[in-house]
Amino acid sequence: MAEFRFSPRPNRAAEINWHDWNNEAFDRAEKENKLILLAISGVWCHWCHVMDETSYSDPRIIALINREFVAIRVDTDRRPDINQRYNLGGWPTTAILSPDGELITGGTYLPPDKLYHMLTRVNETYAKSGYKLRQEGVPLTRREQRFKAKKNQDGQLPPEDLIEKIETQIIMQYDRKWGGFGPGPKFPMVETLLYAIDAYQRTGDNLWEEMFTRTMDKMATKGMYDHVEGGFFRYSTDREWRVPHYEKMLEDNAQLMGAYLRAWQVTGAGWFLDVTYDVFNYLRNNLFLPEQHAWAGSHDADEEYYLLDEKQRQRRPSPYIDRTIYTDWNALLAENLLLMGILTGVERFVDASIRTLEGLWARSWDPKQGLAHYFTEGKAYLYRQLADALAYGRAANLAYQVTGDYHWLERARLLADFCLFHLEAPEGGFYDSIPDESFRGPLSRPGADPLVDARVARWLLELGFLTGIERYGNSARKALSRWDENYLLSYGAMAAGFAGALLVADKPWTVVTVVGEKHDQQARNMVNESLRQYLPHRVVRWIDPVAERALASQLAGPELPHQATAYICTGETCLPPAHTITELLKYQSEGFLNHR
Repeated sequence: MAEFRFSPRPNRAAEINWHDWNNEAFDRAEKENKLILLAISGVWCHWCHVMDETSYSDPRIIALINREFVAIRVDTDRRPDINQRYNLGGWPTTAILSPDGELITGGTYLPPDKLYHMLTRVNETYAKSGYKLRQEGVPLTRREQRFKAKKNQDGQLPPEDLIEKIETQIIMQYDRKWGGFGPGPKFPMVETLLYAIDAYQRTGDNLWEEMFTRTMDKMATKGMYDHVEGGFFRYSTDREWRVPHYEKMLEDNAQLMGAYLRAWQVTGAGWFLDVTYDVFNYLRNNLFLPEQHAWAGSHDADEEYYLLDEKQRQRRPSPYIDRTIYTDWNALLAENLLLMGILTGVERFVDASIRTLEGLWARSWDPKQGLAHYFTEGKAYLYRQLADALAYGRAANLAYQVTGDYHWLERARLLADFCLFHLEAPEGGFYDSIPDESFRGPLSRPGADPLVDARVARWLLELGFLTGIERYGNSARKALSRWDENYLLSYGAMAAGFAGALLVADKPWTVVTVVGEKHDQQARNMVNESLRQYLPHRVVRWIDPVAERALASQLAGPELPHQATAYICTGETCLPPAHTITELLKYQSEGFLNHR
């Protein structure tokens, strides 16, 4: 039996004969003609712990499961591909599967009596009419249906009014009193906040500024923020941001660091930067793994602990920390540490990011399988996932722009080419992972999501302008063209990321190329100042005229400049060479304003 983590409080859940997700478990279900109970949980998850302490500690349920079912337990963070296909609305997910892996029924947290009656009923029904029950199960998961719902538009982007429709939904769902979107429970919805920041910068409309400022103020000053140790909890259970779910995730805090940085970059309001530093200090003090220069995945939910003051906490151990290194979450943090280093001018953030990215690559990259999803106890696991390539690829794009080191661009291209070869669907868009034909059910079939496609599209668009390789941009636009408008609008305010991708896909990009030696401080300053200016569809290339003379000559001609010089082109329009930072920022702004 694999090693499973159960609630840290007293429970009997380990008495259930849990199996890992593997072919042996499915073979046993087939051989013994038993249904599968799939439990998807997280080591940080409060209600997963409660279910261990209640439902999975009930002697009747333990006996029933061990006698009549094949029980499989999956960690959602380690197996996002399984969670993507079987999650039924949250954690814990309690899913009943046929022996061939098709979903029959289930729910989320089920108290003992409800779980016992559900298990008894479905088992009796299966005993009487097993084949019929298997046939009447859910043949396609929701995400598979999403992918099949797409329509082919031959690579043409959706009409521009789709952006306006998504913006209307964002505004309608915005809670003007308490910030956030919709009623409680409230999640940070970082991509929606980033869209509001961009919309304010682009339009000057004060409603967009109010939207992100009020939301981010409430999140940082109310109960969703840990005012003793720092860091954001995962979400708020109520409309007013007062009562959180107490788990802290690397993924959430990394994304929120980036959002508060962008808000500071656009508004100049210092409190946004104060929150960013506080979140970083929480991560460094609690989740940083110095021996591997990586970051742990999560900090367990423990309501009693987080209600203590600072002195009381010193007498009680901190909640469990999952020291698993997740590639996508680490790369996400690394990207925002790069941004933090550039915007603040503090070099140690850039150094921390580069060391994290180098460690991830050394531990996780396999030329045949791509990046591993996670690393623990000296071994890498679960290759071929889109999310890891996407997160690392985005960070590599920025690392190249910040450092000028070409190997970051080479890594981004390796990952993009891997995705285009293995994960791009014939109709456009990207599968979340390579289908595993050795398994039954949905895991053997492709799945996709429009919000993920939007993130991939932005990465590939940027990479296309950094490299000049057109196929990246073509695949990006094809991915955005594949989704049905009505289906996208069903996401409401969460579709903001898709609208943002459409905006940058439909606009000419500004390409800033700084020609100057890597040790030249003026060249370094030009790169830094260009990146500090908020422009959502701009890339910066740094070409060394000695090491990359052929590339430099394409811009400057045979007579290379004697001082660091920037060349700025927006679309087909190129401005005169900029020899000073003042000229660079002026030309860069002019190109953006003329094409926004």
